[in-house]
Amino acid sequence: MKHAQTKAPSPSQEELQRNTDADYAPKTYSLRQQLATGLKTLAVAGAIGMLLWFFDALTS
Repeated sequence: MKHAQTKAPSPSQEELQRNTDADYAPKTYSLRQQLATGLKTLAVAGAIGMLLWFFDALTS
């Protein structure tokens, strides 16, 4: 039994232009955003370190 294949409508030139416009410039972050990201990174690294320490204490 063959099914009829449906074709998706082709995008217009305007839609193609809108989808390909991308801004690749680096984003500038404020000092507050930089500090928040740094603190989150340290918190994750600390949590991983504590888990490793905890598992090491269990096996010793």
